[in-house]
Amino acid sequence: MLNELVNPEGGIPRAEIDAQISDIQESLKPDALPIDENIDALMVALDQLPEFADRPFYKQVELVSGSQLRIRNAIISYLQAFRQRSAWTRHDLLFDADLDKYDKRLQAEWELQYGQVCDELGPDATDAAMAQAGRALLKWAEDAHFSIRSGVNVPWVCRGSLHMLSEDMRVGWHPQFETRLKAVLDAAAQGKTA
Repeated sequence: MLNELVNPEGGIPRAEIDAQISDIQESLKPDALPIDENIDALMVALDQLPEFADRPFYKQVELVSGSQLRIRNAIISYLQAFRQRSAWTRHDLLFDADLDKYDKRLQAEWELQYGQVCDELGPDATDAAMAQAGRALLKWAEDAHFSIRSGVNVPWVCRGSLHMLSEDMRVGWHPQFETRLKAVLDAAAQGKTA
């Protein structure tokens, strides 16, 4: 059958077929999970940013004065991780217990970084210093690469999972993210009812 696919007069090059077979084999190893190419290529246009403006993970980046580009990247990573994790559970490749274990691992790693940031700031930190420290913590989240399985090498799974945790307010970037985010979300909710 492979010979029927490979045709010297305009068929599929054998090297391309071999590469596809190799990719499929890699994705089926026990320590790997398949990555949906459409999710991997996901992009969000700048004009779509307002659709997410009321979301906690969006507000978390705003709290540390993250740029529009960082907010856009957070949205993309969040959506990629959310959709890929959903696909894995839908196809019984991962279970809720696997995702809970991964999220707890990410939260433990975040707690280590968060504790260090807060210790360095001290109790008399200015708002500017806290925002700067929060951007450093956000950078850590953007650069973090804790694999959900050793064969999964796309960085957005980790990055987006951290943004999912920030959506649930289990982690945050600003040193005072819990109180500040609650105030921002409460003010937004009151603005909608007025």
